Amino acid sequence: MIARRPASASTATAPSPAAEPGAPAAPALLATYRLQLGPAFGLARAREVVPYLARLGISHVYLSPVLRSRPGSTHGYDVVDPTRLDPELGSDEDWRALVRELRARGMGIVLDIVPNHMGVGADNPFWDDLFANGPASRYASWFDVDWSDQRPGFRGRIVVPILDDELDAVIARDEIIVGMEGGRLRARWRDHSFPVDPTLIPRVLEPALETLRAESAAGNGEVEELGRVLDALLALPPRLARDDRRVEQRRREAPELLRALEALYGASPHARAAIDRAAMQFGAGRAGHGRMRAFLDSQVYALAYWRGAAHRINYRRFFDIDALVALRAEDPEVFGATHRRVVQWVKDGDVDGLRIDHVDGLAEPRQYLERLRAAVERVRAPGAAERFPIFVEKVLAADERLRDDWPVEGSTGYEVAADVDALFVHADGYAEIERRYRALLGIRRPDVTFAELAHAAKALVLRTSLAADVRRLGRAVAIVAARDPRAARLPRAHLREAVVQLIASLGVYRTYVEPETGRVHPDDRRELERALADARRRADAPADALGLLDELLLLRAHQTGEAGDRHARARCVRRFQQTSGPAAAKGVEDTALYRWMPLLSLDEVGSSPDHPVADAVERLHRANAERQARWPRALHAATTHDSKRGADVRARISVLSEIPDEWWNALARWRRAMRHARAPVRGRLAPDANTEYAIYQTLVGAWPVAPDATAERAELRARVAAWARKAAREAKARTSWVDPDPDFEHALAAYVGALFDDVEVSRDVAAFAARVARAGAWNAVARTLLQCTAPGTPDVYQGDEMWNLVLVDPDNRRPADFAARERALASLDGVDARALVAQPADGRLKLWVLARALRARREHASLFRDGAYVPLRAEGDRAAHAFAFLRREAGAAALTVVPRHTVALGALDRAPVGTAAWGNTRLVLPGDLARVEWHAHLSGATAAPGPGAGGALALADVLALAPVELLTVTFPG
Repeated sequence: MIARRPASASTATAPSPAAEPGAPAAPALLATYRLQLGPAFGLARAREVVPYLARLGISHVYLSPVLRSRPGSTHGYDVVDPTRLDPELGSDEDWRALVRELRARGMGIVLDIVPNHMGVGADNPFWDDLFANGPASRYASWFDVDWSDQRPGFRGRIVVPILDDELDAVIARDEIIVGMEGGRLRARWRDHSFPVDPTLIPRVLEPALETLRAESAAGNGEVEELGRVLDALLALPPRLARDDRRVEQRRREAPELLRALEALYGASPHARAAIDRAAMQFGAGRAGHGRMRAFLDSQVYALAYWRGAAHRINYRRFFDIDALVALRAEDPEVFGATHRRVVQWVKDGDVDGLRIDHVDGLAEPRQYLERLRAAVERVRAPGAAERFPIFVEKVLAADERLRDDWPVEGSTGYEVAADVDALFVHADGYAEIERRYRALLGIRRPDVTFAELAHAAKALVLRTSLAADVRRLGRAVAIVAARDPRAARLPRAHLREAVVQLIASLGVYRTYVEPETGRVHPDDRRELERALADARRRADAPADALGLLDELLLLRAHQTGEAGDRHARARCVRRFQQTSGPAAAKGVEDTALYRWMPLLSLDEVGSSPDHPVADAVERLHRANAERQARWPRALHAATTHDSKRGADVRARISVLSEIPDEWWNALARWRRAMRHARAPVRGRLAPDANTEYAIYQTLVGAWPVAPDATAERAELRARVAAWARKAAREAKARTSWVDPDPDFEHALAAYVGALFDDVEVSRDVAAFAARVARAGAWNAVARTLLQCTAPGTPDVYQGDEMWNLVLVDPDNRRPADFAARERALASLDGVDARALVAQPADGRLKLWVLARALRARREHASLFRDGAYVPLRAEGDRAAHAFAFLRREAGAAALTVVPRHTVALGALDRAPVGTAAWGNTRLVLPGDLARVEWHAHLSGATAAPGPGAGGALALADVLALAPVELLTVTFPG
């Protein structure tokens, strides 16, 4: 039974709390909004959107990294100086102005930080100092460099694989030069600039001293000063000095001498001219080429041809990205230096929460998080009402649990997004799509599964792009093996292959065995034993080598033996765990998910396309209940900057599982019509069938269907072409990042262009996409309401409050049109729900659901933060199409109900509302809620079980106006 109230009785926007005098307390965490900052959208622009976000109902802006990154960075994860705010984002005053604007509205900041790695290059003063001084650098302990490399010419050096040819060939073309930059002597190759070991500067500048002595116009003071500096540089202790006093002498004297040289160069035109001439002539001619080669061979950095990078790199990177060097955040000195600015912001009350990027890359995540927790709690104002929130970016496998002993509020929500995606996939339809997909690709063997593809892809990247990491780990294992009579004869090749097979068999990104404390969590033991059994079953690695890894990783003999042996074993465990994470990321996320694509909505970070979806309802209920019990404040994201495609694109693509026949017939039409556009490349057609199939899914998911979307449709052509090239490179089948095939990629781009140019095909795709988009809209608004009311903190990605049809990065970093969103939000006051439901294409329906749900969340903050989670059951003909739950606390309850698999409810042609959609279906309520009157936050109605309803709510009444609903009730506790 429903009683209607005027729609204008409930506004769409949430009130902004008044600012308190003085320093306000940290705002309560209700909802975050991710802002992806960059040179085009810095702190000043972020400040401009704060009033809008406040009206939307956001409590915290969630900022991408703001510390100084590489010039032009569009994401901020390549930090080069963690002690400074990035000047490309704004000034310190811009930062303070943003904080003041937020505080005035009772809002706060959750800041994304990057403790695992830094960007390399001349813009990084710490890495630059390392390149000048090697192991003698005061920052040598910051980076995980293998200084013990015993290959000839590489001891105490760092391999830098950036050249496009062998070093001698590059020198012969005079592409590497030395010269003064900012008063300092540096070597340069194209856009790359490198410092010079201070002891080697005299090799270049001795001729300048001779020139000055020969020129009568030069003053004796200049000659004496340059001679003094060059003599002192020659006398500096070498960078491989082992004596601590001599190392400290170099650290103390070298900067002073370099400053003196800089001063002379700036003050004396004669000295400057002589120095510039000497530098210019140093590498000239055949003799100069020999000098340059010897000069470069003596530097810390060993410039190398990039194609050999995978096997020669001797520093730990972020995944396989040479331009991102890993940090040793486990070192207290490194932690203190790299976190000082962030902790100061916490102390000042500027930052109210932290998101830790790539926690799995850290050597000891638990110890790091404990150190971080202690640092922020130590500087916070006394008497804070809530614990400072810390979230970790962590990809959890299907049955993996975040560690209870980590002092955090939870993860960033990849696993929640995966569980929600599964809710909207029809199990039978997906099985049919997969059957036809296998036939399309000619896969006849049933043992070809996603799990097998993932195993093979992980092994592939371990042998190629991560080969240097495997070799380094293999050397560490070999040191242990040499001390064990049972394993001393094992060849290193066998040890490396055992490492590859075991990591490829792991079902999680990494384990968290702690050799220093001897802790092996039961989950780690179970996963390692399962992976070891799988590796042994495959018999691709020697059993005795796997046996050694078994003993090492499970610490079976760790407490025995000498200290040196225990240290060597601990190093193996750490390196294994820091290698398995990148293997999973590059092998699964960036390879297997682009090789197995029957339904792209399931090919997502934190998801798995072979995970069963038949039990999606029960699994989501279980996950929500566990999340409320263990991580009630964790972030609940739908789209992130790491998503393969945005939540709205996935919502549409999932509809294909409800119409497999219609989808496959449409696909067959398009492929036949575009057969002429596939071109032969080296005897095979391009694009290949897998990439072609994924292109059409992407088109259906991202095609703009609003009447005024002409410009967006024109832009889509370039976006899909860029996506297709990235997808093909990630799949590593016909082209790749390491070895791109320009002919294949040209054919791929031409196919996409031809598709858009074909009027009939593009019109057919547009019509099909429009029908799917209507059903996808109901999935999207259902997800939005679930995100706001299920356990956790809703995290809205920039632009996601309206339709946001973004693809993989960098596409998902495109700026959002905040002016349009602000106008749309203002237009919702007093709006009739039926008008929004009738025209879902303009995106205001999603914005309306989000704004009203966030308002309810603010009004009932404790209910949605602490309330128990209670699954609800539906009865009737359409019961399988409803998903509902209660949030309960003493004196209040909230009821969320959303549809799923809405095609059967008529969603391709109309909204799934009223009796036509729901018939006799009803929600069964607990006994004590069987007679209460509920307030519907979306429709503005009141609802109660009708006479003879037996404590159930008729969905035809509850969902009479909108396809989703949120109801609340308060009563005496």
